Amino acid sequence: MNQSEVSPLQVLVVDDELQTLQSCKIVLRASGIENVICCDDSREVMSLLHKYEIGVILLDLTMPSLPGEELLPMIREEFPYIVWKINEVLHAPQGALLALKASPTLPQGGDVHRV
Repeated sequence: MNQSEVSPLQVLVVDDELQTLQSCKIVLRASGIENVICCDDSREVMSLLHKYEIGVILLDLTMPSLPGEELLPMIREEFPYIVWKINEVLHAPQGALLALKASPTLPQGGDVHRV
């Protein structure tokens, strides 16, 4: 299988603020990351992980319904290969890009980075 046959993994951005999601998507796409899925309801994350080939999750900790602190252990248990970043301040327009660039190769299961 050559490089062109490999489907690129997608980035999942999870935040309850729509403006933050849109800003992250714009910044990531402007930086060449085209496969971005945005989710404003953390209760939908697990179904999205089953539906799409997610490679990186940018996760806000402070969300209603299902906080990131509760969601993250579920993600790690079922999808230990997904790289994840904790973002308490995704609200800065460059936050998502900085989070992805913070450490391009993380140990399996990810690491916590606050931007």
